[in-house]
Amino acid sequence: MSTRIFRIENLTSGHVFGLYTGTDRGNALDTLALDAGYLSWAEAANYQSVEDDDILVTDVTDTVTVYVDGNDLHSYDTGDIIRPATAAERAASEAAGPTGAFCLGDVRA
Repeated sequence: MSTRIFRIENLTSGHVFGLYTGTDRGNALDTLALDAGYLSWAEAANYQSVEDDDILVTDVTDTVTVYVDGNDLHSYDTGDIIRPATAAERAASEAAGPTGAFCLGDVRA
């Protein structure tokens, strides 16, 4: 399975956690939990009393706008680091001009 980018948000509170990588929904939730200091999404959800249907996980790999700074791929909206950039993504950012912004769905490594 290839790594995808997911936008994760809490539907009850409206809080957007951000963009996280993973091979699927569960793997992206585990990435979020690890980032918050938990061992897994199951542990985090249990500790925080979060129901699974409170969380919206949307695959945004083909629609997210990004740019490359150094060797890292960043969200254009937040500036957050998503993951290390591929060579194709670095080239696309350079070709995009002054902002370096491009749609991730337009790049096929």
